[in-house]
Amino acid sequence: MKRQLRVLLIEDCETDALLICHELENGGYEVTVRRVESAKALRAALDKERWDLFISDYRLPQFSGLDALKIIQQKGLDQPFILVSGYIGEETAVGAMKAGAHDYLMKDNLARLAPAVERELKEAEVRRARVQAQLALEKSNLELAQAREELEQRVRERTSELVGANQALRGQMEERKRLEAELLESAERERKRIGIDLHDELGQVMQGLSLRLKSLELRWDTKNPEVAAEARKLQELLSKAMDHAHNVAKGLAAMDWKGDDLGEALSALAAKARSTFGISCRCRVEGDAGLLPKRTIQELYKIAQESLTNAIKHGHCKRVDFHLGANRSCLTLTIKNDGIPFPNDVCSSERMGLHIMRYRASVINARLDIRANGKNGTLVMCRLPLALAAENWLPAMQSHDQESRYTICAGT
Repeated sequence: MKRQLRVLLIEDCETDALLICHELENGGYEVTVRRVESAKALRAALDKERWDLFISDYRLPQFSGLDALKIIQQKGLDQPFILVSGYIGEETAVGAMKAGAHDYLMKDNLARLAPAVERELKEAEVRRARVQAQLALEKSNLELAQAREELEQRVRERTSELVGANQALRGQMEERKRLEAELLESAERERKRIGIDLHDELGQVMQGLSLRLKSLELRWDTKNPEVAAEARKLQELLSKAMDHAHNVAKGLAAMDWKGDDLGEALSALAAKARSTFGISCRCRVEGDAGLLPKRTIQELYKIAQESLTNAIKHGHCKRVDFHLGANRSCLTLTIKNDGIPFPNDVCSSERMGLHIMRYRASVINARLDIRANGKNGTLVMCRLPLALAAENWLPAMQSHDQESRYTICAGT
C-alpha cells in the first residue's frame, strides 16, 4: 500500500514537476501535489493547507528557492525542504544547507529523490519527538518546582508525609535525567548521520572530479605531456583528499566504546588518531582507577573524543596528549594539544560541542575546565571527585593503599 504524501512543489517548469511526481510515485508514495511559482502563491498555499514536504527549484523567474525557504521558516514550519536544481555549485549548496535546507540534488539525478524524501521524513519525526521531549522536560521542571513548594508546606503542616513526598520528587528527577539522556542520544544519532551524509555526498563529487581529471590526462597525454602530468598530480592530490574526507566522516559516524577499561579506550582512541589523521597522539595512565561505571567510562571517553576532534578541526594541531590520573580522592582526565589556543572570550553556550561536553561532565558529577595552554595549544581538564562518583568505584580506591602503579601507553 502506497504512503500518502502531500507535496508543495515550488517549480516553474511543468515538465520538471511531472518528473518529480513520477519519481515520488515510483518510490512508493501516493502524491498529492500543488505547484506554485511565486512568493504570493506560496504564502497562499501555506495558509490554506498543511503539507508534508516542500520541494523547490533553486532558481525561479520571480524568486529563488532560498526565498521560498525563508517564507516557510517565517511560518514556523519544520517539514522537510529539499532543493532540486539543474545546477548548483558546492558553495551554494553548503550555504543552502546552513540556511536550513534539509537536502539538495540535481535534476539529472532524480533517482536519489525518493530515498532522500524517506530519510528526511524520518528525521522530521525525530525532530518532532525531540520537541515533545523538551516540552515534557519543561513540564517535569514545572512539576518539580510545584512538588518542592508542596513539600515545604507539608513539612510545616504534617511531618509524617515527608517520606512519600520525597519518593515522588526522586521519581520526577529520574524522569528528568531520562529525558535529558534521550536528547543527548538524539544528538549522537544526528552526528553519525552527518558523518554518513558527508561521506556519501562529498565522495560522489570528488569521484566525479577524479574521473574528469583522468579524462583530461588521457586526452592530453600525447598532445601536451606537461598538461597531462599536471592533471596526474592533481588526481593524486584529490585521491589523498578523498581518503582524508572518508576518515573524517568515519570518525563522525563511530562514537561509542564498548569496553569497561577507560585507559584501554583512550589508548585505542590515540592509536586511531595516529592512523587516521597522521598526528602524534599519546596516552598515559597514571594510578589505578579501579572499576568505573560504564556510564562514567562512556562520558569521559566521549569528552576525550570531542576534545580530539576539536583539536584537529579547529585547532589544526600536530600533537595531542591524553593523561588519565587517579589518586585516593580524584580522577582527572587531561587532554592537551599544540594547536591554536582556545579563545578565552568564547562562552561554552555559544558552541554546541562545548555545551554537550559540559553536560556530559555534569551527568557524572565531574567538572570540566577548558582554557588556552599558554601561547600554544589548548588544555581540557575533567575532574571527578570520588565522593561524588558511583558507589562501586569508591571501594576499589579505598583498598589501594600501596603506591600508585604507572602504565605508559606511548605513541609516536
